[in-house]
Amino acid sequence: MFTFVLDFQGGTYVRQAEGTLETALDNWLSNLDLADCTGDSLSSLNESFDKLTPIDGLTNVWCSSGLLGDKLAIVHVVKTSTNVP
Repeated sequence: MFTFVLDFQGGTYVRQAEGTLETALDNWLSNLDLADCTGDSLSSLNESFDKLTPIDGLTNVWCSSGLLGDKLAIVHVVKTSTNVP
């Protein structure tokens, strides 16, 4: 299980997804309702969300940034369970 924390336009949006890091990221991205975040229907995310960077000094924590429309978004990912691959 992974927890995704998205910071965007003064709001924080938290969701969880299961699987490996890669499949959890894909599941989170495919189920992200951008209308919840923006009030608009945006068709895509900046590809940089697919490039998670491990946080130095921490275990099982990653960060990435990207664009939702033309606005900066930052996502933090934390592995919250070791019961899944």
